[in-house]
Amino acid sequence: MKTKILTKIILPGLILLSIVAAGVHFIAPVVVQKKMMGEFNQELFSVKKGFELHPNLFVADMHADTLLWEREFFSKNDYGHVDLPRMMEGNVALQIFTIVTKAPKSMNIHKTDGESMDRITALSIVQLWPISSWFSLFSRAIHQISKLKNWQSRSKDNMMIIKTKRDLKDFIELRSFRKRMVGAIIGLEGAHAIEGSIKKMEILFNEGLRVMGLTHFFDNKVAGSAHGEDKGGLTDFGKKVVKRANELGIIFDVSHLSEKASFELLELSTRPVINTHTGLRGKCKNDRNLSDELAKAIAAKGGIIGIGFWDIATCGTTTRAIVDTIKYATDLVGVDHIALGSDFDGTIVSPIDISKMETITSELAHAGYSDEDIAKIMGGNVRDFFLKYLP
Repeated sequence: MKTKILTKIILPGLILLSIVAAGVHFIAPVVVQKKMMGEFNQELFSVKKGFELHPNLFVADMHADTLLWEREFFSKNDYGHVDLPRMMEGNVALQIFTIVTKAPKSMNIHKTDGESMDRITALSIVQLWPISSWFSLFSRAIHQISKLKNWQSRSKDNMMIIKTKRDLKDFIELRSFRKRMVGAIIGLEGAHAIEGSIKKMEILFNEGLRVMGLTHFFDNKVAGSAHGEDKGGLTDFGKKVVKRANELGIIFDVSHLSEKASFELLELSTRPVINTHTGLRGKCKNDRNLSDELAKAIAAKGGIIGIGFWDIATCGTTTRAIVDTIKYATDLVGVDHIALGSDFDGTIVSPIDISKMETITSELAHAGYSDEDIAKIMGGNVRDFFLKYLP
């Protein structure tokens, strides 16, 4: 009798719980991603030169957080910013797919407590990532790399993960007759993912990691963040990380690094550094963006700077605002050091998704850039940098 009563009570409860869990798993991440889709704010004009030029360009974007999300990569979605069909439609040749492993709920550009509740923990549970990733930042990084490798294996040779100069040269040759093929470079947004272990950094490198930001929105064991509580420089452990990463051939991304740590890194690193997604404070003044002084220092060492597509980076919500920021940046440091750094799928609102990259080409043409300079900004600078500095 008791068993029957318990069955009547517990079984419906378990069914209801399963329905709620399924709803959270399938619906909640989609709601978040739909919020990233801004209205298409391209100012309406036609620049024939830009639209004719775009199909012949090598287009590259330096920052997308697409690996965070469990949507179908091989279908054209109406939410989020990046999937394979939309990459092909936008003629995107090369994308840095960046791994995010921690994002505190208190996250903001001014001062973030790294110990506050973590959003990625919740996301990993809701999206049913491996249980180890619920508790380990390193496991989250491994999971996201595995996801990218799975995409490559399922892509019918339409995607290639690029780890070396030779890989990139081979990819460029293949793409000369396979125009829709896309290349992927693996990046990491914050060295907290190595969990205080240089050995774990070496494992990530062996798995394909080639670009690494030392911090994200909070201070960690490696360095101070531009948005952290202390905003300090490199730690003693951080200096060891820099030395070993230089030996391996990992390229540093200073996107969220404190000003103090960025200048220390520029001094200590034997190789150029990059900023994959940012604005310029001289154009759009806030704590998220690069100071003009730091931008000049990055360029002076041979690095490149990816201009972001969202309002805090550009102080605007249109593709014109993106190109106005590019114009400020090229005037400041020269056209050879500027690229695109959208931050697609990074919970930002963008005026375009990756399928509409030709609108940036068109805006650049409208702004008076030459074909040669448009080709550099749209991806040539990124291609040439990695041809030189990948292992």
